Amino acid sequence: MSQAARVEKNRFPFTQYPVGWFQVGYSSELGPLGVQRVQYFGEDLVLFRGESGQPYLLDGYCPHLGAHMGCGGHVEKEAIECPFHAWKFDGTGVCTEIPYATKIPKKAKVHPWVVREVNGIIFAYHGVNGEEPPWEVPELPELSSDEWTPVRTVRFKIKSHNQEMAENSVDGPHFLYVHKALRAKTASAAIDGHIFRTFNKMEVDLTRWGMPDGQLEGSAQVTTHGFGFSVVRLSLLSEIITIATVTPIDEEYLDARFAFTVKKLDDESMTDLVVQQVVDDIASRCARTR
Repeated sequence: MSQAARVEKNRFPFTQYPVGWFQVGYSSELGPLGVQRVQYFGEDLVLFRGESGQPYLLDGYCPHLGAHMGCGGHVEKEAIECPFHAWKFDGTGVCTEIPYATKIPKKAKVHPWVVREVNGIIFAYHGVNGEEPPWEVPELPELSSDEWTPVRTVRFKIKSHNQEMAENSVDGPHFLYVHKALRAKTASAAIDGHIFRTFNKMEVDLTRWGMPDGQLEGSAQVTTHGFGFSVVRLSLLSEIITIATVTPIDEEYLDARFAFTVKKLDDESMTDLVVQQVVDDIASRCARTR
């Protein structure tokens, strides 16, 4: 093995699949009785929404003959029906019906994932040994408030590790070179159980956003819940919230999603300016990390 290959192989000392809550979809993308084939944590999975509106996530392959239930499967009540022989599996992964059989085999089960739907996002819990999630994803009241703009989203496939993404919150100097701040520093950092908080101060040149000459002091408060869910509260021209979710696809790639909302200003045109200039700037610079 070459030295370069050894460096690449040992780049991250931690597992590629950390414990915690990770996004597997947006609520708006999974309609009534919807079915999606998704791939996370190196596994092929099926995401579907039951008649009750509850989302479910199961390992994707039917244990009968291996058909992927995310390809042509459909939902009946709270179960997904395999497209190959119509075996039905409920949200707990148990086979509830085989239409041409009177007895269901004991091994007719698929692995179920613990799922929550919060903030317009569908999360799955990745743990070890089947333990119950020790914490929950917090709700953000701003997302349902008329005082904030509709959420805008961007999404990237990145060759990286969740560890690297999390470390970005304490990388004060990157504000200078990536986001072109005039001055920036990490003012504080603290750990509280699964929560990691940082507070960064910065100063920016307003001409970058089409404003008259001048400088503005701002701040970025980052609250990271595990390795999969972060909330960035940026104070700059207006209040801006960025929701960052990062989910491992396999041992090399991450599914990175960013959702933005801005607190409306009295001047509607100024609100539009913040949305267009500041949010687009953040999104475009995120894109350069791919």
